[in-house]
Amino acid sequence: MKATKSTVMVVSLVLIVILSALTPISVSGEPAENVLGYSLGQLLLGWNMLTLGSGVPGEILQGTDLGAVIEDMKTSSEKLDLPQFIIMRFDPLLEKYELSRDEFLWKFQPGYWGFNNEDGLELSGARIASDVAESQTRKFRYVGFYDPDDQAVINLSEKYLEAPLGSFTLEFWIRPEGETSGTVLSAENWVIELHDNTPKVVHQERGAVLVGETRVLSDRWSHLALTSSGEDLHLYQNGRAAGKGELEAPLRLLADLTIGGGFIGALDELRIKGKEEARLRLNFDQPIDYFLVYPIAWAARNSFNDDRLWGFYASLLVSGASMNREDKLSPIEPGRLGEIFAFLSGEVEGAPAPPADLPRELEGVLATFDDLSSKEELSEEDRISISEGIAELLTYLGLG
Repeated sequence: MKATKSTVMVVSLVLIVILSALTPISVSGEPAENVLGYSLGQLLLGWNMLTLGSGVPGEILQGTDLGAVIEDMKTSSEKLDLPQFIIMRFDPLLEKYELSRDEFLWKFQPGYWGFNNEDGLELSGARIASDVAESQTRKFRYVGFYDPDDQAVINLSEKYLEAPLGSFTLEFWIRPEGETSGTVLSAENWVIELHDNTPKVVHQERGAVLVGETRVLSDRWSHLALTSSGEDLHLYQNGRAAGKGELEAPLRLLADLTIGGGFIGALDELRIKGKEEARLRLNFDQPIDYFLVYPIAWAARNSFNDDRLWGFYASLLVSGASMNREDKLSPIEPGRLGEIFAFLSGEVEGAPAPPADLPRELEGVLATFDDLSSKEELSEEDRISISEGIAELLTYLGLG
């Protein structure tokens, strides 16, 4: 039996396995975990296509509406008694999806730092980091702050932002390490701080002008956004309103913005616009991995026994392998078959072992995937065999 090199899907699976090893929680119900895994695969592909403008809402996945996919995820998550912080993320996503039916919401944004490199970033103690080696050349690279003195400075003019900005939108993903207090961002006359994970906006002359209503989760990614009209201030957390305040003096964004200076943890996907944005136009859904994929995989890893966890991941993998685009088939390639085989056979580090009572027919399906993965090209007969194998997997998982 051979293991193959990772590609984007398997890297994501390995990453979410690594990120999910925390305190167990209890769940009940079956096969809701399989529905959750399959729907998660649909969302991961479909939402990325939607944000790239690769289709019309309601038609991106052949015969499947993304709104129904999100509803399925919410229903199965509630049946499985997943943590409330996950349940609360579905409604803002549904609202944004409905809005996307009328207009495209993900236009190119010049004031964006994804931290895939150090261009325009002056590091002082802080480091560009990622959770697995495979991410080093892809997205999900963040700025890590490991000491209260660690900082990073960005120049707003590098991304064509004209200073000073009186009205603005500032948003980012944050992952505090444990319970942490300290400065997260420093602008010309104000700062964003965490006080035992509670966000606070402090004007250097006027004092606190906004205190968040919800604490930011420790060791989990959360999206924070701050919008200002110049007269008032709104804080949003994971697509929901989380605090507001009035300004006696404007908050100013000048040429440089300092990240860190007390905060311990990670920060990613920093976006700045020179205007106040509405809640549903915020980028809490980008990346969708931070918003739902990693949290759900963490909950699955810490909730399901090995057999149920295998079912969850098998449903996720089969979902990605069996979906069609709106206008054409996305054909599966030999290398991808090898990755599916390696993961479902338990050969990928951190992957659950297949159930001990896995039917012999399904063992044969996995063996067929392994055999076909060594081919340079797949024949029509091979593709028919793959389709039949996927159908058998879907039936076994209760998704047929």
